[in-house]
Amino acid sequence: MHRIPLVGLGLLTMAACQPPAAELTEAQRAAIADTVEQRTNELMAAASTGEFDSLATYFDDSDQFLWAYQGNWWRSWAAADSAFRPAFEAVERQEIEIAETHVRVVAADAAYVMLGGTYRQIDTADVTGPDIPFAWGGLWLRRDGTWKVLAGFESDQTMESTFFNP
Repeated sequence: MHRIPLVGLGLLTMAACQPPAAELTEAQRAAIADTVEQRTNELMAAASTGEFDSLATYFDDSDQFLWAYQGNWWRSWAAADSAFRPAFEAVERQEIEIAETHVRVVAADAAYVMLGGTYRQIDTADVTGPDIPFAWGGLWLRRDGTWKVLAGFESDQTMESTFFNP
């Protein structure tokens, strides 16, 4: 008798007959988008302080973390931390101005944000750098009730581009 294929077929049929995950209502999407936009604003406020430890609390430290900046990749929070923490040592604060923000809700526990604006850094000698246009994107996931960035990118115009300069 062929019990294993029949059991497998039965499990497959049961799985296929499950109702699809409930779609989010517009009100639910709006509430999630508002929450994620608020978390993004909090992250940008933390970045403005120049205190890296405060900023770091907004990022997921799991082995799934990914970050890209200016064509470079970091495949863990530990790697990103070791790359960015030293850069913040000379930063007293940053003045960040967001020109536009777009939030897209993917699921009840996932949304992505893309934003753009300018920033300028004020170093520990109180010297203000130039306004630098930037773009930032982040995939926010809610785990155990807390929204954190799992993956994302940042690019800015700190160097001249010969490939693309709109």
